[in-house]
Amino acid sequence: MPPEEEKKEPKFTRAEAHKVFAISLFNRCWEIMGQASMTDADKDELIHAAHGSAWHWSKIGKAVNQQRAQWMISRVNCVLGNVEGAMNGARRCMEFTEASLDGDNFKPDSGLQDFDLAFATEALARAHALAGMAEESAEFRKVAQKFGEAIKDEEDRKIFNEEFEKGPWNPSAER
Repeated sequence: MPPEEEKKEPKFTRAEAHKVFAISLFNRCWEIMGQASMTDADKDELIHAAHGSAWHWSKIGKAVNQQRAQWMISRVNCVLGNVEGAMNGARRCMEFTEASLDGDNFKPDSGLQDFDLAFATEALARAHALAGMAEESAEFRKVAQKFGEAIKDEEDRKIFNEEFEKGPWNPSAER
């Protein structure tokens, strides 16, 4: 009998593997957050997936990838009621956003778009709401709405508005 052939696994470069895992983990966050309820294991997986995606993007991603990964970390922590994680993710998201601006526009090589600014500000509004900082949250919310209204692409604006309306924003189910 001939020797068994080794099963061929797909060959990836390290960068390709990082990208595959970053995207897969980011999408897994959406899947888990879309469930009607979450077990403790789901919650653990959710936080690990968000941080895993961010880690993979930190190895090969551009500003846009890292900004959006930090936004996801903030959103996941808001969903889980973790104030510190939500605030840290929102602040890091805004740091990437601001570093990518050149005046009123994004640097061409950043990859960020108008909706990224709206989402970064939304993350700050949501994190402050979770922290019980109602006045700060209201201010960030107003700015996020303004940036949301300025999103040029109709579909992107619709997606932002749908996400913006999802709640609750804090344990009291208030904004």
